[in-house]
Amino acid sequence: MPQQHAPDQPYQLKKFFTIITKRILENQENIPNNVYIFTDNILDHIDQGAYTGIAYEDQKGNELFRRKSEELKKTFPEELKKILTENGIDAGKIVIKSGRPNQQELQEIDRAGNWVIIDRHSRMFDGSNALSLAKDLKLPTGDFYEFACKLGLIDIPEEEFNQNLEKVIDEKLGG
Repeated sequence: MPQQHAPDQPYQLKKFFTIITKRILENQENIPNNVYIFTDNILDHIDQGAYTGIAYEDQKGNELFRRKSEELKKTFPEELKKILTENGIDAGKIVIKSGRPNQQELQEIDRAGNWVIIDRHSRMFDGSNALSLAKDLKLPTGDFYEFACKLGLIDIPEEEFNQNLEKVIDEKLGG
């Protein structure tokens, strides 16, 4: 699924996570015990200009952009948590974390029924820290969809999923 870069990217991301979360949770067995959202590299695949209002060519060395990016690093995971909560996951089960977990935290996180949402650029769970029981869902959206399929959380052809996503976007945008 292609990543979308447009001024309405925040809306498209919300729709993507709304649709995929609802589809995943249609099967009660997929309801996670806990969801861990890791903030490391979380902004690597979003159009920060769409969120900060600062065009790409004006971002480098821009103090206002730096401050807005730091704020976005905090608000984006909270927005993702809000979307997941609005679509059926208990807010008390969603934990936002940053940094590499210690061994005790890793044991708590890597349990059957848990989800870990992390950017694909993060190497946090490589090697000896690899997850063996938790569902490891990577960002951006195309990877999230792909991993949800591989992990058996969703069983819908990509074309059908994209059509459903486009239909919802078109209805909302009047297109």
